[in-house]
Parts: sequence; structure tokens; C-alpha cells
Amino acid sequence: MTSRRPLLISLALALPSWAGLAYIIAYADPLVATNRFLLLAFLFFSLAFSLTPLFHLLEYRLANSGSYRDDIFRSARRSGLLALFFVLCAWMKMSQALNWTNAFLLVAALVLAEIFMVLRSA
Repeated sequence: MTSRRPLLISLALALPSWAGLAYIIAYADPLVATNRFLLLAFLFFSLAFSLTPLFHLLEYRLANSGSYRDDIFRSARRSGLLALFFVLCAWMKMSQALNWTNAFLLVAALVLAEIFMVLRSA
């Protein structure tokens, strides 16, 4: 597989991110704009750090041996895009702008961004 150090670092950074998110949810006043920003930031980091090992494992298991390049940055980029999707959906839900059309357009934009990044690196 790969060196386990980046995966362990990612999981080690996920724990304080989830703890910070839990603290913000439990004790912060939601009417303060700074607390809403911190909620979105902790949500992004906790999802991104937690999903990176999962995406790396999926890529290792599903890719054939010729196309698998043992690249942790690809997994981190994909987990960051998925975390960005959830954070933007949460932000749009807070401002009451989330609907199916906006979510679909956001998915389309992030999928296109991933396609362009894969094509650029190939």
C-alpha cells in the first residue's frame, strides 16, 4: 500500500477537529457570526481529515496496479472537495438558499473541477 505516516497524521488531525466541532455545537451561541464560521471551518477540517484515509483505501482497492500511483495528495484533494461540498451545503442551509438545483449545480462544479485537475496531472 503506502507509507502509513500520512494516513496516521490525517487521522490524528481528525480527532481534534471533531472535538472542536463538538465543542462549537455544544457551547457556542449560534447567533454570533464568528461561531458560525468556526462551525463551518471545523466541519471542513474534520470531514477532510477523516475522509482522506477512506479515499486512499478505496483508490488502492479499486484501481488496477498500473494506474495506482500511491498518491496521498489525490485522496486528500478528493476528500477536500467532498468536505467543501458539505460545508457549502451547510452554509447555504444556514442562509436558507439550499435547494435541489443549487446542490446539483454545486456537485457539477466540483466534479468538473476534479476532472480538470485529473486531466492536468495526467
